[in-house]
Amino acid sequence: MIRKFLQEQKKDWEEGFNFLLFAARTAVEDSLGCSPASLLFGHEIRGPLKMVKEKWMEEVQVPSLQYIPQIQERLITVWKIARENLENSQKVMKTKYDRKAKPRSFSPGRQVLVYLPVPGETLMAKYQGPYTILEKASSLNYIIQT
Repeated sequence: MIRKFLQEQKKDWEEGFNFLLFAARTAVEDSLGCSPASLLFGHEIRGPLKMVKEKWMEEVQVPSLQYIPQIQERLITVWKIARENLENSQKVMKTKYDRKAKPRSFSPGRQVLVYLPVPGETLMAKYQGPYTILEKASSLNYIIQT
């Protein structure tokens, strides 16, 4: 979301960045089953549109101190549910990834493309190269000559 926003709003990105962060924090995550804000606060955040609707419908409710234990209990419950949803989602994603994943190995001397950041562009990267592999550092890491 941030990268797309920065690409589209090159000059005036500061103007809408807080709205972008609000949207990201209140959007429901498929892997968690709730929004990051609800995990943090124990309830869904009231955005500008919800506040206008409440004002119009006169639905505003102000919590008192007697609700603090209830909020704590709700937070604990939401965290447990989110943890379970995240674990299940991770298992599903791993299963889907493993179906098409192929082990790859490169030998020294072979030429490869490398995904590197673009200088001067925030959060942007592209494939560059080809570069030559000098040695295999581990099962997944290689030392290349740039």
